[in-house]
Parts: sequence; structure tokens; C-alpha cells
Amino acid sequence: MSASDGPHGGNRPKAGGPPTGPNQTAEYPNRKHPFRLALQAYRVPGAVVFITASARPGVSLLAEGVPDRVLGAMLDVGRRHGVKVHAYCLMPDHLHVVCSVAEHRGDIALWLRRFKSAASRRCGHALWHRSYFDRHARAGDDVVQMVEYTLANPERKGLCQVWTDWPWSWSEWHTCDLREGRLGAHRRPTASGSPHAARPGCAER
Repeated sequence: MSASDGPHGGNRPKAGGPPTGPNQTAEYPNRKHPFRLALQAYRVPGAVVFITASARPGVSLLAEGVPDRVLGAMLDVGRRHGVKVHAYCLMPDHLHVVCSVAEHRGDIALWLRRFKSAASRRCGHALWHRSYFDRHARAGDDVVQMVEYTLANPERKGLCQVWTDWPWSWSEWHTCDLREGRLGAHRRPTASGSPHAARPGCAER
């Protein structure tokens, strides 16, 4: 994924919507390795970051048993490293995540390294490219665009007709259906703690 292949479109956030942390200013431009921001930028409380982590060639992130292990590791390691996941979409060859640093502590860069390692261990083989794409939100609108881009990914790729049918995506916020403008709540975490629930109608590709 290139820096130009980023979130787009969306409506203005409403009360109770996405956080607007102190990092959401023009001083946080788009960055891609090796031109990352200083590590402190990934530790700012309330900082909202859009991340894309790509799978290694030949690895399917939707192979049997892999989604639960990947998403479980993402949440487990996030709790330990002060990172809150607001939305995600797991695709066959990459993962989009919108996340933020917890109020009192957190380190997104450290969380991502530890999460990728934990997911690979749980699956018994290496899953990820070493690098990743990241983009810091600069305004409330920016966060909404990140979430909508994340959730609409399988629909754009032709993997399902409506993005809400994709089994491996989730958001904690209300978002608009990008095709029909419907306003509705996306799926909540299941009782087991995994914020996704299998739903029919989509094919792995």
C-alpha cells in the first residue's frame, strides 16, 4: 500500500464520536518507513493512528484459524501496551487498524511490533512483512475517514456486496454506509471478547 492509497470520504464526527487527541495537527504528516516520526509521536495520549500491516508473500490471513489468532493477539497485546483499537478490517493479505494511545500510557509502535510477533507465534509461522504503513489523524474528520476507509476495504476489493457483511471487520463507532448513506451501529465485541462475529455472504480471495 502506498501513501496515496489512504482513507478518503466520510461525514463530520458527531458527539460521542472519534477522539480528537493533541496529535491531530499539521505537524503530523503522512509517513512511511524509513521516514517515520520520532517514537514519542506514537506515545501521545489520544493520538489516533491508521495502520496497515501487510502479510508476507504466500501467507493468507484468512486461512483456517488465523483470523481468531491474529485478532486475539491484537487485542491482548493492546491491553498490555496501552493501545485501544477503534476499528479494524482483516483482509486476505493485509490488516487495517485504527487505534489510539490510552489516556495515561501507551506506545503504538511497540504494540505493533509485539502484536505481530505474538500473532505469528500463535499461528506457528511468520505472517508479516517487517515494515508497515502508518498515518496520524489530524482532525476529527480525518478519524472518520480512516474508519470508513477501513471498513469499506472488502467492498472496494469485490469480496462482498456490502461492507457490513464482512466477517473480519469491526468498529466501535456509528459510521455511514458508503454506498447508501445508512447510519447504523457496527458490530460490538462478542461475549468471548473478540470484536468480530462470523457473518455469511462474503468470499475469501
